[in-house]
Amino acid sequence: MSDVARVVLAFLAALVQRFLTRVAQELWDQLWAQIFAAVAEAEERWIESGSGAKKKEWAVNAVMSAIEERISSLGWLQKMILRLFIGEVIDAIIATVNDELGHDWVEKVKQVERDLAARLPVIE
Repeated sequence: MSDVARVVLAFLAALVQRFLTRVAQELWDQLWAQIFAAVAEAEERWIESGSGAKKKEWAVNAVMSAIEERISSLGWLQKMILRLFIGEVIDAIIATVNDELGHDWVEKVKQVERDLAARLPVIE
């Protein structure tokens, strides 16, 4: 491979990496925006009635619906993994917020998201 071809390939690889990083960041931000909105709406819907399990189920379904609207090509295994991830994130958010702040979820959720984003190398 010639030096020119290597330079062009390196340039293209850098562009692709920046593009993929930007796409990953956008998807990550959108996922968390959906989780924030679903958790807040679940709280509003069942402020006095409804169990925590009902709120969680509603929030997971709301986030999954939003994701499936944007990404229709998810397979059943991808959906199952995503559903498990979202459920675990919501459980962690609820447990953390309830332990530290009572039932004021939204601001604490944002902090949890920032902490998780800091641990993933492609997310800013």
